[in-house]
Formats: sequence, structure tokens, C-alpha cells
Amino acid sequence: MKENMFNKFFNSIKKTYRKTFDYSSRSTRFEMWSFIIFFWLFTLIGSLSVIIFLNIYPGIEKYLNFYSTFLPLIIFYLVTLIPAISLGVRRLHDMNFSGWLIIVPFIFNILNNLFVKNHSNHQVFGYIIVIITHNMLSDEVDYKKKNKYGKPEKL
Repeated sequence: MKENMFNKFFNSIKKTYRKTFDYSSRSTRFEMWSFIIFFWLFTLIGSLSVIIFLNIYPGIEKYLNFYSTFLPLIIFYLVTLIPAISLGVRRLHDMNFSGWLIIVPFIFNILNNLFVKNHSNHQVFGYIIVIITHNMLSDEVDYKKKNKYGKPEKL
């Protein structure tokens, strides 16, 4: 029996969290995009709930600091950080690239912060280079074949 999209989506999220410390296998595009959508939906719902809470109780912000207001989102980000890095590494493995390429945007950000005086226009420079490079190289990749990181993942 075919699995519906809703169950497939949540099974993909669970799989990502189960494979948090797996830095050697591969993952599918669906797994990556499911996790990205889950992350942004949770962020949107969490942010909106904080805004609604602050509007329902006007004046309460003088008793709360920033960290206590956004504590659930901060915890979510910390819990999501390692699985997101692991998923990125496995996704690079699916394209037959080294997982160490995941640090390239961070290197560009560090160099940007060290050498550029005005950060407003240059902050995303590293990410743009990574996206362009990824798009150029991923056209030549056959995701369905076995590579040095193993067999393709089945969802």
C-alpha cells in the first residue's frame, strides 16, 4: 500500500532525528526538503505564538527578557542544529561530495566578517557561491547509483 504524503513527510522528519549522528550514509532530497519545511513551519508557528502572546498580555514584555520570551524557539534551534548538519553532510554524500564541504559557507562568513567593513551587502556572498556551485555540479550527479558513500537511500 502506498504511503500518503503526510505520513511520508513525518517519517522523513523522524528518520532525520534518528540518524542524527550518522555522518557516513546518504539521504534523499525529499528528506532534506521535508526537514527544511518542518524547520521553517515550526519557526513561523513559534514566532507567531510569541507575537500573539505579547499582544494578548500588553505590558508583560517589561517583566520578560528576550531569552525567556523566545526560550522554546532557542531550545528547538539547539535540538535541531546537529541533525541539520548531519542531514547536510548526508545530502552532500548523496551527490558524491565530501561532507566537509558543509563548512564552506561558514568560512566565507568568517572571511566576510574579518575583511569587509560594510556587511550589509556582502553577508550572503558565501551562500550564493555555494548555491551556484551546487547547482552547476548537481546536474552531473546520478543519485540512483551506488557511490563511495553507499547505496541510495530509500524513504
